[in-house]
Amino acid sequence: MATRSRIAVQNADGTFLSIYCHWDGYPSGVGKDLLNEHNSEQAARALMEHGDLSTLSPLESYRSKGETDVDAEVHNSMEGLQSVAFDCGVDWIYLWTTEWMCQPIGGFTEEWKSIEDAIKED
Repeated sequence: MATRSRIAVQNADGTFLSIYCHWDGYPSGVGKDLLNEHNSEQAARALMEHGDLSTLSPLESYRSKGETDVDAEVHNSMEGLQSVAFDCGVDWIYLWTTEWMCQPIGGFTEEWKSIEDAIKED
């Protein structure tokens, strides 16, 4: 069974850009990979260029499988990002602002936490 996630970056204008990732979305999976392989603003934004992902590590985009309509989505607010995450049935949202943070899908009223803290609880 997949643990789905949404990976996002916050833009300077307050909007968000996000992609879907189908497999290994828990903090010790996608979260750890984000910290180890995509832990800078440049790397986070480059990740958005791939569009929706089947897996993050190894990186396998749906575009590479010939699928279309898999580009990163723009959200005008945090609520918009969370709404899309909920509609996609994801378990976790990962967000780059000045570092990677995460939030469980059921935890919209919870504070964002560092991936390191989430891994300890995972």
